[in-house]
Amino acid sequence: MEFSKREPSRWIFSRELKDSSQIEESGQDERLRPYIITPLGTKVKRIMVCGLITSATSEEASTKIVISDPVGSFYVSASSAGFNELVRTEMQQFKTGDLALIMGRVTHFKTEDGAFLFTVNPERIWTATDHIKKFWNARALRIASRRLLAIREVQKSPNATVSNISKLGYAREEAEFAINAVSKYPDYDFEKLLEAVSTSVSKDQSGELVEAKKVVLEIIRKRSDDSKGVTYEEIVKGANELGIEKKTVDDSLNGLGNDGDIFEVSLKRFKIV
Repeated sequence: MEFSKREPSRWIFSRELKDSSQIEESGQDERLRPYIITPLGTKVKRIMVCGLITSATSEEASTKIVISDPVGSFYVSASSAGFNELVRTEMQQFKTGDLALIMGRVTHFKTEDGAFLFTVNPERIWTATDHIKKFWNARALRIASRRLLAIREVQKSPNATVSNISKLGYAREEAEFAINAVSKYPDYDFEKLLEAVSTSVSKDQSGELVEAKKVVLEIIRKRSDDSKGVTYEEIVKGANELGIEKKTVDDSLNGLGNDGDIFEVSLKRFKIV
């Protein structure tokens, strides 16, 4: 008996999926879902996404959520039919404001005016943390950056082959995807996509630090002895109780010090200015 290889879960930003307009059939078997070819040449059937749930609704036959990454949103829908029933039950435990990590298959729909709409049919859903979200953002950005670098090499040589691009240090798949991108999206602004993603990821991360600094400042204010301030260990403990990691505490203390909001009374003991 032969078993088909499971399609990998692609880590892509919502903007890359939203801008997709090329579909490639999987073969003669009509039951197989077609590949979606994204502007970066990625062949997509299944994706892994992470972000903040901005909408969650449940009806009699289906549950739908909208999950946002730094540059847009994914629309996720699970029905009560078939394999989706179990994951739908899990989805119903999530609410607006939760962080989630979702793996699912992508379904497309073409509108009358020729535009494509995409929905993720979830296969697994997990609760995510800020640390997981940052990791997903960083890894997805690295993958997109590598795709763009390979695309640039293909653009330099109209007759580029997978073999030629691979010799430059790219994986065979990266080379194939780069050639796909240039061939199927000749007029697409690849640089603009990467710039939007990079900028948004940076803003997302800096926004989290701004909020963390506010929390750390409040911890110092509440726990500080009038003359001696508060110890580093106490600050870390108070922050951890609120779900803030030690590294973020360190970054916040450095930032607050540079801003002139706090000063170090003695070694690893802080006080508000």
